[in-house]
Amino acid sequence: MKFWIVTPSYNHLDYLKLAIMSVADQTRSNIQVHHHIQDGNSSDGTYEYLKKYAENIKDSSKKNYTFSFESKKDEGMYDAINRGWKLAPTDIDVIAHL
Repeated sequence: MKFWIVTPSYNHLDYLKLAIMSVADQTRSNIQVHHHIQDGNSSDGTYEYLKKYAENIKDSSKKNYTFSFESKKDEGMYDAINRGWKLAPTDIDVIAHL
């Protein structure tokens, strides 16, 4: 089963780190999880953290987990969620937000 999880974010880096760890821990052999962070152009170091995390996860041996992010101004939480959902491939079984 394939999951696409979108997390909207704006200047909540400490909580975002916890959310990322939580989603990354949900994978199993029969569950594939893609976590997308849609950041509203935060000024608290979120972009730098996400960029480093994305680079590190590519080199990780974590199976069935992928990650992406975008950091740009949006019109609020629901706009961010919708932007992230629009990026989901058509073969996803479950789309959600956290």
